[in-house]
Amino acid sequence: MKIGEGTFGKVYRADWEDPVTGEVKQVALKKFNQMMEKEGFPITSLREIKYLRKLEHPNIVRLKDVISTKPSKNNKGRSSCYLVFDYVKHDLSALVDRKVKFSPLQWRCIMH
Repeated sequence: MKIGEGTFGKVYRADWEDPVTGEVKQVALKKFNQMMEKEGFPITSLREIKYLRKLEHPNIVRLKDVISTKPSKNNKGRSSCYLVFDYVKHDLSALVDRKVKFSPLQWRCIMH
């Protein structure tokens, strides 16, 4: 189920089986848009993966895995790349757009 779209990709909600534990969880899959790239993998995507792998903070959604599909006719002979994240019901942008009121303590935590 598609849950969002941005400049660099689309985000879907899916069930995912953790390869280590075998546990099935809901995750967010971010599919990279690779339409602009003539050759190779987008450098912006490589940077994003690099930094997300290093980040470990309770206020930043965790990157669980990076997966790819086999090239297909539907994708002009290219493979697709997905980032697998823990699924969270709300993001900060959506809460701000809905004009949710945060306490000073909550703002301090967000800014940290």
